[in-house]
Amino acid sequence: MRRVSQDDPRSLLPSWRSGVVLDEVLAFLSSSESLALAERVAVFDNDGTLWCEKPAYFQLEFFLRELQVAVRDAPALAERAEYRALLSHDQAAVSDLGMPRIALALAELQRARERVGDSRPG
Repeated sequence: MRRVSQDDPRSLLPSWRSGVVLDEVLAFLSSSESLALAERVAVFDNDGTLWCEKPAYFQLEFFLRELQVAVRDAPALAERAEYRALLSHDQAAVSDLGMPRIALALAELQRARERVGDSRPG
């Protein structure tokens, strides 16, 4: 693990321009010294920006919540292959069905709910 150098903490981020953002990041890194290593969590994506530990695609999360509400109201919906794959988290089935088919099914569900005046979140 690289640690912030007490002599020159800016050496950790040599490509960053001087300024408020760099100062705040370095202050944050310095303050983490008091936190036990086991309690530190940071996950970076390919360009080095912070990302949540288990990425969630919020549009998908919204549609899954809407789907759960719709199935609770109309259990027969769970029999549709696209919805069944999503509800059971069957990644192989989702892959076999393809994202265009899944997206269309979710859009159809949302349009149907809007037609009956039910566009509330679950």
